[in-house]
Amino acid sequence: MAWSAGWYPEEGGGERYWDGNGWTQATRGPGVPPAPKPRFKWWYAPIIIFGLIGLAFGAAWIVGQSHHTTATAPLAAAPNIPTGFTDMGGGVAIEWDNNPDCSYYTACVELTAYAYQDCSNGLYIEANVLDSDKTIVDTTNDLVSSVPEGQKAKSVLGWMNAAGTGVHVTKINCY
Repeated sequence: MAWSAGWYPEEGGGERYWDGNGWTQATRGPGVPPAPKPRFKWWYAPIIIFGLIGLAFGAAWIVGQSHHTTATAPLAAAPNIPTGFTDMGGGVAIEWDNNPDCSYYTACVELTAYAYQDCSNGLYIEANVLDSDKTIVDTTNDLVSSVPEGQKAKSVLGWMNAAGTGVHVTKINCY
């Protein structure tokens, strides 16, 4: 008589699988050793502890913030800028001059910069050169080596492009 494939009792209370030709290695039941339990990795402990401490401090900070009112800082005093000058920010105000000396350039503009903050490491001015349609046709810049607070400095922004009719100051940095 041929045995059909299936699970058959084995000594020790488990079962073994018969594939119809022979016994396989597959077993089940009490004779099968249980799967190993995952072990706690002790090096996780500091990570978990510090994470919980961080959460506690974060929660305490958030709760503490809800009980404080934020005071507004007093407004800074307006800079003392001479009459006729336009504040460009960053510690500098400018005034356009009417009679520039453009002997080196095709055209130019001249301005006077007033430092209401110390620019003892230099003053950089950059501008786009515009044509009559306000299209950018060139760029120009100037660097004044040192302008202490309260001092004025002349700057010539010149260009060689004959289409340029004026400038738009794009950057003034006080160093």
